[in-house]
Amino acid sequence: MGGLDGFFAEVAQVLTVLGLDVDAALVGGLFWLVVAVLTVYVGYKVTRASITAGIGIGRFTKDQIERRFWQDPGKLRFVIGLVLLTVAYAFYGGDQPRPLAEALLDIGRGQILGVMPLAILTQWTLLMAFWIAFGLLMGVPLAKLGKPLADIAIGMTVLAAELVLFALVIMSVVEAEFAAAVAWFLVFAAANLPLAFTARAAFRKRGLRERPVLVLWLVYTGTLTLLLGFIAVCATVVFAAAELGPPTQGGVVKVVLIVVLVIALIMCFRFRSDVLAEVDAPESLLFFIDFSLALATGVVAVIGVQQAPVTLGPVPSWLVAVGPPLIVAAMILLVHLRRLRESTPRWTACLVTGVLAAFLVLPATAGLALVLGPVLPQVDLPFL
Repeated sequence: MGGLDGFFAEVAQVLTVLGLDVDAALVGGLFWLVVAVLTVYVGYKVTRASITAGIGIGRFTKDQIERRFWQDPGKLRFVIGLVLLTVAYAFYGGDQPRPLAEALLDIGRGQILGVMPLAILTQWTLLMAFWIAFGLLMGVPLAKLGKPLADIAIGMTVLAAELVLFALVIMSVVEAEFAAAVAWFLVFAAANLPLAFTARAAFRKRGLRERPVLVLWLVYTGTLTLLLGFIAVCATVVFAAAELGPPTQGGVVKVVLIVVLVIALIMCFRFRSDVLAEVDAPESLLFFIDFSLALATGVVAVIGVQQAPVTLGPVPSWLVAVGPPLIVAAMILLVHLRRLRESTPRWTACLVTGVLAAFLVLPATAGLALVLGPVLPQVDLPFL
Protein backbone atom coordinates (compact mmCIF):
# COMPACT_ATOMS: atom_id res chain seq x y z
CA MET A 1 0.00 0.00 0.00
CA GLY A 2 2.96 2.31 0.55
CA GLY A 3 3.62 2.43 -3.18
CA LEU A 4 0.02 3.38 -3.93
CA ASP A 5 0.03 6.09 -1.24
CA GLY A 6 3.13 7.61 -2.81
CA PHE A 7 1.47 7.48 -6.22
CA PHE A 8 -1.64 9.20 -4.84
CA ALA A 9 0.53 11.91 -3.30
CA GLU A 10 2.31 12.56 -6.60
CA VAL A 11 -1.01 12.78 -8.44
CA ALA A 12 -2.26 15.24 -5.83
CA GLN A 13 0.85 17.39 -6.34
CA VAL A 14 0.36 17.40 -10.12
CA LEU A 15 -3.27 18.43 -9.70
CA THR A 16 -2.26 21.19 -7.30
CA VAL A 17 0.14 22.57 -9.89
CA LEU A 18 -2.72 22.55 -12.37
CA GLY A 19 -4.84 24.59 -9.97
CA LEU A 20 -6.87 21.82 -8.32
CA ASP A 21 -6.29 21.84 -4.59
CA VAL A 22 -6.86 18.21 -3.56
CA ASP A 23 -5.10 16.02 -1.06
CA ALA A 24 -3.75 12.50 -1.49
CA ALA A 25 -6.61 10.98 0.53
CA LEU A 26 -9.19 12.33 -1.90
CA VAL A 27 -7.23 11.04 -4.89
CA GLY A 28 -7.00 7.63 -3.23
CA GLY A 29 -10.71 7.62 -2.49
CA LEU A 30 -11.58 8.47 -6.08
CA PHE A 31 -9.20 5.78 -7.34
CA TRP A 32 -10.76 3.06 -5.20
CA LEU A 33 -14.25 4.28 -6.14
CA VAL A 34 -13.41 3.82 -9.82
CA VAL A 35 -11.94 0.40 -9.05
CA ALA A 36 -15.10 -0.56 -7.15
CA VAL A 37 -17.37 0.60 -10.00
CA LEU A 38 -15.33 -1.31 -12.58
CA THR A 39 -15.29 -4.40 -10.36
CA VAL A 40 -19.06 -4.31 -9.93
CA TYR A 41 -19.57 -3.81 -13.68
CA VAL A 42 -17.19 -6.60 -14.66
CA GLY A 43 -18.61 -8.82 -11.95
CA TYR A 44 -22.10 -8.21 -13.28
CA LYS A 45 -21.07 -9.05 -16.84
CA VAL A 46 -19.19 -12.16 -15.78
CA THR A 47 -22.00 -13.27 -13.48
CA ARG A 48 -24.51 -12.85 -16.27
CA ALA A 49 -22.30 -14.84 -18.64
CA SER A 50 -21.86 -17.56 -16.00
CA ILE A 51 -25.60 -17.72 -15.35
CA THR A 52 -26.27 -17.90 -19.09
CA ALA A 53 -23.82 -20.79 -19.43
CA GLY A 54 -25.34 -22.53 -16.41
CA ILE A 55 -28.85 -22.06 -17.79
CA GLY A 56 -27.70 -23.53 -21.10
CA ILE A 57 -26.37 -26.64 -19.37
CA GLY A 58 -29.52 -26.83 -17.26
CA ARG A 59 -31.76 -26.52 -20.31
CA PHE A 60 -29.83 -29.25 -22.10
CA THR A 61 -30.19 -31.55 -19.08
CA LYS A 62 -33.87 -30.68 -18.70
CA ASP A 63 -34.42 -31.23 -22.42
CA GLN A 64 -32.80 -34.67 -22.23
CA ILE A 65 -35.01 -35.61 -19.28
CA GLU A 66 -38.18 -34.27 -20.93
CA ARG A 67 -37.35 -36.22 -24.06
CA ARG A 68 -36.78 -39.26 -21.86
CA PHE A 69 -33.29 -39.98 -23.09
CA TRP A 70 -33.59 -43.45 -21.56
CA GLN A 71 -36.10 -44.21 -24.33
CA ASP A 72 -33.50 -43.26 -26.95
CA PRO A 73 -31.75 -46.58 -27.63
CA GLY A 74 -28.46 -44.94 -28.60
CA LYS A 75 -28.18 -42.80 -25.47
CA LEU A 76 -29.45 -45.61 -23.28
CA ARG A 77 -26.76 -47.95 -24.63
CA PHE A 78 -24.13 -45.33 -23.84
CA VAL A 79 -25.38 -45.00 -20.26
CA ILE A 80 -25.55 -48.78 -19.82
CA GLY A 81 -22.04 -49.18 -21.23
CA LEU A 82 -20.66 -46.49 -18.93
CA VAL A 83 -22.34 -48.04 -15.89
CA LEU A 84 -21.02 -51.50 -16.77
CA LEU A 85 -17.47 -50.24 -17.21
CA THR A 86 -17.63 -48.27 -13.95
CA VAL A 87 -18.90 -51.31 -12.10
CA ALA A 88 -16.20 -53.50 -13.68
CA TYR A 89 -13.46 -51.12 -12.52
CA ALA A 90 -14.99 -50.87 -9.05
CA PHE A 91 -15.80 -54.57 -8.57
CA TYR A 92 -12.54 -55.98 -9.83
CA GLY A 93 -10.10 -53.24 -8.82
CA GLY A 94 -9.39 -54.90 -5.48
CA ASP A 95 -7.71 -57.95 -4.07
CA GLN A 96 -10.36 -59.78 -2.08
CA PRO A 97 -13.58 -61.72 -2.77
CA ARG A 98 -16.83 -59.94 -1.87
CA PRO A 99 -20.53 -60.76 -2.03
CA LEU A 100 -22.42 -58.73 -4.63
CA ALA A 101 -24.25 -56.65 -2.01
CA GLU A 102 -20.98 -55.70 -0.30
CA ALA A 103 -19.36 -54.80 -3.62
CA LEU A 104 -22.27 -52.49 -4.48
CA LEU A 105 -22.03 -50.97 -1.00
CA ASP A 106 -18.33 -50.24 -1.50
CA ILE A 107 -19.12 -48.35 -4.70
CA GLY A 108 -21.57 -46.14 -2.82
CA ARG A 109 -19.06 -45.49 -0.04
CA GLY A 110 -16.82 -43.48 -2.31
CA GLN A 111 -15.15 -46.00 -4.58
CA ILE A 112 -17.09 -44.55 -7.50
CA LEU A 113 -15.20 -41.24 -7.22
CA GLY A 114 -12.00 -43.04 -8.06
CA VAL A 115 -13.30 -45.11 -10.99
CA MET A 116 -15.89 -42.86 -12.65
CA PRO A 117 -13.36 -40.44 -14.23
CA LEU A 118 -11.36 -43.40 -15.53
CA ALA A 119 -14.51 -45.01 -16.93
CA ILE A 120 -15.67 -41.82 -18.68
CA LEU A 121 -12.30 -41.15 -20.29
CA THR A 122 -11.93 -44.80 -21.30
CA GLN A 123 -15.36 -44.70 -22.94
CA TRP A 124 -14.34 -41.57 -24.85
CA THR A 125 -11.00 -43.03 -25.95
CA LEU A 126 -12.56 -46.26 -27.17
CA LEU A 127 -15.46 -44.42 -28.79
CA MET A 128 -13.03 -42.38 -30.91
CA ALA A 129 -10.87 -45.40 -31.77
CA PHE A 130 -13.85 -47.57 -32.71
CA TRP A 131 -15.49 -44.74 -34.68
CA ILE A 132 -12.42 -44.50 -36.91
CA ALA A 133 -11.83 -48.26 -37.19
CA PHE A 134 -15.39 -49.28 -38.09
CA GLY A 135 -15.91 -46.23 -40.28
CA LEU A 136 -12.86 -47.07 -42.37
CA LEU A 137 -13.96 -50.71 -42.65
CA MET A 138 -17.34 -49.55 -43.94
CA GLY A 139 -15.71 -47.33 -46.55
CA VAL A 140 -16.38 -43.92 -44.97
CA PRO A 141 -13.60 -41.45 -45.92
CA LEU A 142 -11.17 -40.67 -43.12
CA ALA A 143 -11.68 -36.93 -43.59
CA LYS A 144 -15.39 -37.28 -42.82
CA LEU A 145 -14.73 -39.51 -39.83
CA GLY A 146 -11.97 -37.34 -38.43
CA LYS A 147 -13.61 -33.92 -38.59
CA PRO A 148 -16.17 -34.34 -35.75
CA LEU A 149 -13.63 -36.12 -33.58
CA ALA A 150 -11.00 -33.46 -34.26
CA ASP A 151 -13.44 -30.69 -33.34
CA ILE A 152 -14.37 -32.42 -30.09
CA ALA A 153 -10.80 -33.42 -29.21
CA ILE A 154 -9.41 -29.93 -29.84
CA GLY A 155 -12.24 -28.29 -27.92
CA MET A 156 -11.92 -30.62 -24.93
CA THR A 157 -8.12 -30.40 -24.89
CA VAL A 158 -8.08 -26.60 -25.03
CA LEU A 159 -10.83 -26.34 -22.40
CA ALA A 160 -9.13 -28.74 -20.01
CA ALA A 161 -5.73 -27.10 -20.55
CA GLU A 162 -7.09 -23.61 -19.92
CA LEU A 163 -8.91 -24.63 -16.76
CA VAL A 164 -5.84 -26.38 -15.36
CA LEU A 165 -3.47 -23.56 -16.35
CA PHE A 166 -5.68 -20.86 -14.84
CA ALA A 167 -6.03 -22.94 -11.68
CA LEU A 168 -2.23 -23.05 -11.49
CA VAL A 169 -2.12 -19.27 -11.96
CA ILE A 170 -4.48 -18.77 -9.03
CA MET A 171 -2.65 -21.26 -6.84
CA SER A 172 0.69 -19.57 -7.59
CA VAL A 173 -0.78 -16.22 -6.58
CA VAL A 174 -2.20 -17.72 -3.37
CA GLU A 175 1.22 -19.14 -2.54
CA ALA A 176 2.91 -15.78 -3.36
CA GLU A 177 4.91 -17.32 -6.21
CA PHE A 178 4.32 -14.41 -8.57
CA ALA A 179 6.99 -15.35 -11.12
CA ALA A 180 5.36 -18.76 -11.51
CA ALA A 181 1.93 -17.09 -11.77
CA VAL A 182 3.12 -14.91 -14.64
CA ALA A 183 4.67 -17.90 -16.40
CA TRP A 184 1.49 -19.97 -16.07
CA PHE A 185 -0.62 -17.03 -17.26
CA LEU A 186 1.50 -16.67 -20.40
CA VAL A 187 0.98 -20.36 -21.14
CA PHE A 188 -2.74 -19.90 -20.44
CA ALA A 189 -2.87 -17.00 -22.90
CA ALA A 190 -1.03 -19.03 -25.54
CA ALA A 191 -3.68 -21.77 -25.22
CA ASN A 192 -6.25 -19.28 -26.54
CA LEU A 193 -4.57 -19.04 -29.94
CA PRO A 194 -6.46 -22.07 -31.36
CA LEU A 195 -9.72 -20.38 -30.33
CA ALA A 196 -8.72 -17.19 -32.15
CA PHE A 197 -7.90 -19.03 -35.37
CA THR A 198 -11.12 -21.07 -35.09
CA ALA A 199 -13.17 -17.90 -34.62
CA ARG A 200 -11.57 -16.25 -37.64
CA ALA A 201 -12.36 -19.30 -39.75
CA ALA A 202 -15.97 -19.18 -38.50
CA PHE A 203 -16.27 -15.50 -39.47
CA ARG A 204 -14.91 -16.31 -42.93
CA LYS A 205 -17.24 -19.29 -43.38
CA ARG A 206 -20.32 -17.22 -42.51
CA GLY A 207 -19.32 -14.37 -44.81
CA LEU A 208 -18.84 -11.92 -41.95
CA ARG A 209 -16.12 -9.32 -41.71
CA GLU A 210 -12.96 -10.99 -40.49
CA ARG A 211 -11.26 -9.82 -37.32
CA PRO A 212 -7.49 -9.96 -36.90
CA VAL A 213 -6.30 -13.02 -35.00
CA LEU A 214 -4.48 -10.78 -32.51
CA VAL A 215 -7.71 -8.93 -31.64
CA LEU A 216 -9.66 -12.17 -31.26
CA TRP A 217 -6.89 -13.64 -29.13
CA LEU A 218 -6.87 -10.62 -26.80
CA VAL A 219 -10.66 -10.70 -26.53
CA TYR A 220 -10.76 -14.41 -25.69
CA THR A 221 -7.90 -14.13 -23.21
CA GLY A 222 -9.43 -11.12 -21.47
CA THR A 223 -12.92 -12.59 -21.33
CA LEU A 224 -11.78 -15.97 -20.02
CA THR A 225 -9.50 -14.29 -17.49
CA LEU A 226 -12.40 -12.26 -16.11
CA LEU A 227 -14.78 -15.22 -16.12
CA LEU A 228 -12.42 -17.74 -14.54
CA GLY A 229 -11.04 -15.11 -12.17
CA PHE A 230 -14.54 -14.34 -10.94
CA ILE A 231 -15.22 -18.05 -10.45
CA ALA A 232 -11.94 -18.37 -8.53
CA VAL A 233 -12.92 -15.45 -6.26
CA CYS A 234 -16.30 -17.08 -5.58
CA ALA A 235 -14.62 -20.39 -4.80
CA THR A 236 -12.20 -18.63 -2.44
CA VAL A 237 -15.10 -16.98 -0.62
CA VAL A 238 -16.83 -20.36 -0.26
CA PHE A 239 -13.64 -21.97 1.10
CA ALA A 240 -13.21 -19.11 3.58
CA ALA A 241 -16.85 -19.13 4.69
CA ALA A 242 -16.83 -22.89 5.19
CA GLU A 243 -13.46 -22.70 6.99
CA LEU A 244 -12.08 -25.40 4.71
CA GLY A 245 -8.60 -23.93 4.74
CA PRO A 246 -6.57 -22.94 1.69
CA PRO A 247 -7.13 -25.14 -1.36
CA THR A 248 -4.29 -27.35 -2.53
CA GLN A 249 -3.13 -27.70 -6.12
CA GLY A 250 -4.22 -31.33 -6.14
CA GLY A 251 -7.69 -30.41 -4.90
CA VAL A 252 -8.07 -27.66 -7.50
CA VAL A 253 -7.00 -29.97 -10.32
CA LYS A 254 -9.54 -32.57 -9.14
CA VAL A 255 -12.33 -29.98 -9.28
CA VAL A 256 -11.23 -28.95 -12.77
CA LEU A 257 -11.19 -32.59 -13.85
CA ILE A 258 -14.75 -33.07 -12.60
CA VAL A 259 -15.91 -30.03 -14.58
CA VAL A 260 -14.22 -31.32 -17.73
CA LEU A 261 -15.76 -34.78 -17.26
CA VAL A 262 -19.26 -33.32 -16.91
CA ILE A 263 -18.77 -31.38 -20.14
CA ALA A 264 -17.36 -34.52 -21.78
CA LEU A 265 -20.52 -36.46 -20.89
CA ILE A 266 -22.71 -33.73 -22.38
CA MET A 267 -20.63 -33.65 -25.56
CA CYS A 268 -20.78 -37.43 -25.80
CA PHE A 269 -24.58 -37.29 -25.77
CA ARG A 270 -24.54 -34.67 -28.52
CA PHE A 271 -22.02 -36.70 -30.52
CA ARG A 272 -24.22 -39.76 -30.56
CA SER A 273 -27.29 -37.66 -31.43
CA ASP A 274 -25.89 -35.56 -34.24
CA VAL A 275 -22.69 -36.87 -35.76
CA LEU A 276 -24.03 -39.95 -37.55
CA ALA A 277 -26.41 -37.87 -39.66
CA GLU A 278 -23.74 -35.27 -40.38
CA VAL A 279 -21.19 -37.83 -41.55
CA ASP A 280 -23.70 -39.88 -43.55
CA ALA A 281 -22.28 -43.16 -42.23
CA PRO A 282 -24.08 -46.53 -42.17
CA GLU A 283 -26.64 -46.90 -39.40
CA SER A 284 -24.81 -49.93 -37.99
CA LEU A 285 -21.64 -47.93 -37.18
CA LEU A 286 -22.71 -46.88 -33.68
CA PHE A 287 -24.18 -50.33 -33.03
CA PHE A 288 -20.81 -51.93 -33.73
CA ILE A 289 -19.19 -49.39 -31.40
CA ASP A 290 -21.63 -50.28 -28.61
CA PHE A 291 -21.07 -53.98 -29.29
CA SER A 292 -17.30 -53.60 -28.86
CA LEU A 293 -17.69 -51.40 -25.79
CA ALA A 294 -19.84 -54.07 -24.12
CA LEU A 295 -17.25 -56.73 -24.92
CA ALA A 296 -14.50 -54.43 -23.60
CA THR A 297 -16.28 -54.34 -20.26
CA GLY A 298 -16.32 -58.13 -20.30
CA VAL A 299 -12.55 -58.18 -20.91
CA VAL A 300 -11.97 -56.00 -17.83
CA ALA A 301 -14.28 -58.18 -15.75
CA VAL A 302 -12.76 -61.50 -16.87
CA ILE A 303 -9.22 -60.37 -16.08
CA GLY A 304 -10.19 -58.68 -12.81
CA VAL A 305 -12.34 -61.49 -11.43
CA GLN A 306 -9.21 -63.56 -10.88
CA GLN A 307 -8.05 -61.32 -8.03
CA ALA A 308 -11.37 -59.94 -6.78
CA PRO A 309 -14.25 -62.34 -7.43
CA VAL A 310 -17.73 -61.02 -6.70
CA THR A 311 -20.04 -63.76 -5.52
CA LEU A 312 -23.81 -64.13 -5.82
CA GLY A 313 -24.91 -67.24 -3.93
CA PRO A 314 -24.30 -70.40 -5.99
CA VAL A 315 -23.74 -68.44 -9.24
CA PRO A 316 -20.11 -68.85 -10.44
CA SER A 317 -18.09 -65.66 -10.00
CA TRP A 318 -16.99 -65.70 -13.65
CA LEU A 319 -20.64 -65.68 -14.72
CA VAL A 320 -21.35 -62.68 -12.46
CA ALA A 321 -18.43 -60.94 -14.16
CA VAL A 322 -19.13 -61.65 -17.83
CA GLY A 323 -22.91 -62.12 -17.72
CA PRO A 324 -24.12 -58.48 -17.93
CA PRO A 325 -21.70 -57.29 -20.67
CA LEU A 326 -22.28 -60.44 -22.75
CA ILE A 327 -26.05 -60.05 -22.46
CA VAL A 328 -25.79 -56.44 -23.69
CA ALA A 329 -23.45 -57.42 -26.54
CA ALA A 330 -25.72 -60.31 -27.55
CA MET A 331 -28.82 -58.08 -27.59
CA ILE A 332 -27.04 -55.53 -29.82
CA LEU A 333 -25.89 -58.27 -32.14
CA LEU A 334 -29.21 -60.11 -32.41
CA VAL A 335 -31.62 -57.16 -32.32
CA HIS A 336 -29.75 -54.55 -34.34
CA LEU A 337 -26.62 -55.74 -36.13
CA ARG A 338 -28.21 -58.86 -37.64
CA ARG A 339 -31.05 -56.73 -39.00
CA LEU A 340 -28.57 -54.37 -40.67
CA ARG A 341 -26.35 -57.05 -42.18
CA GLU A 342 -27.42 -56.46 -45.79
CA SER A 343 -26.98 -52.67 -45.62
CA THR A 344 -23.59 -52.79 -43.85
CA PRO A 345 -20.44 -52.98 -45.99
CA ARG A 346 -18.03 -55.72 -44.80
CA TRP A 347 -20.37 -56.80 -42.01
CA THR A 348 -18.40 -59.96 -41.15
CA ALA A 349 -15.08 -58.09 -41.05
CA CYS A 350 -16.66 -55.49 -38.76
CA LEU A 351 -17.93 -58.23 -36.45
CA VAL A 352 -14.50 -59.85 -36.17
CA THR A 353 -12.91 -56.44 -35.68
CA GLY A 354 -15.45 -55.64 -32.98
CA VAL A 355 -14.45 -58.72 -31.00
CA LEU A 356 -10.71 -58.09 -31.36
CA ALA A 357 -10.97 -54.35 -30.78
CA ALA A 358 -12.54 -54.96 -27.36
CA PHE A 359 -9.05 -55.80 -26.06
CA LEU A 360 -7.98 -52.18 -26.71
CA VAL A 361 -9.56 -51.47 -23.33
CA LEU A 362 -6.41 -52.86 -21.68
CA PRO A 363 -3.84 -50.38 -23.07
CA ALA A 364 -6.42 -47.57 -22.95
CA THR A 365 -7.09 -48.16 -19.25
CA ALA A 366 -3.39 -48.50 -18.45
CA GLY A 367 -2.49 -45.27 -20.24
CA LEU A 368 -5.32 -43.24 -18.71
CA ALA A 369 -4.63 -44.63 -15.23
CA LEU A 370 -1.04 -43.45 -15.60
CA VAL A 371 -2.17 -39.96 -16.65
CA LEU A 372 -4.76 -39.69 -13.86
CA GLY A 373 -2.46 -41.25 -11.24
CA PRO A 374 -1.19 -37.93 -9.76
CA VAL A 375 -4.71 -36.66 -8.97
CA LEU A 376 -6.91 -39.76 -8.54
CA PRO A 377 -6.64 -43.01 -6.58
CA GLN A 378 -5.18 -45.89 -8.59
CA VAL A 379 -7.52 -48.69 -9.61
CA ASP A 380 -5.85 -51.95 -8.65
CA LEU A 381 -6.57 -53.99 -11.76
CA PRO A 382 -4.29 -56.94 -12.64
CA PHE A 383 -3.16 -55.47 -15.98
CA LEU A 384 -2.19 -52.06 -14.54
